[in-house]
Amino acid sequence: PITCTRYFDHRFRTFLNTVLKSYHHPIGKIQDFFYRVEFQQRGSPHVHMIVWIENAPKYLENDNQEIEAFPKFLWFS
Repeated sequence: PITCTRYFDHRFRTFLNTVLKSYHHPIGKIQDFFYRVEFQQRGSPHVHMIVWIENAPKYLENDNQEIEAFPKFLWFS
């Protein structure tokens, strides 16, 4: 279990640093982020993450048109 956990942590940090925080900015320029690793009953790890993107529209400050104009590919379901 320890080896699998360390491997998952390594892969997630590598993805975060080489993809999300790369100069390509696939989801926009990241200002800040927070994540938590959780484990299911059978031991499978997964990440819950919130990311603050630079120049993203703000809830109750921007109107619907500005929010709709924000690139759609940034919204994950």
